Amino acid sequence: MGGLGLGCFPVGKLSHRLTHPGRVYGVVEICIGLYALLVPLLLNVAEPAYRALYAHTANAPLLLNLVRFASEHSC
Repeated sequence: MGGLGLGCFPVGKLSHRLTHPGRVYGVVEICIGLYALLVPLLLNVAEPAYRALYAHTANAPLLLNLVRFASEHSC
């Protein structure tokens, strides 16, 4: 929910400039759908990296969770 709020803040300030907001909304929805279709592939690609990270951070769960959080929430 925080991500939605943070994303709406800058978009809300720019939304008055849009000439075709419905078209922009449609493009955003299509991008979200394509991303959802790619998630299984992305998880398979990320698995070796997570295994390597876990091998180096298994004794430091806080560090492991921070790295996982950063990798999942990076743009």
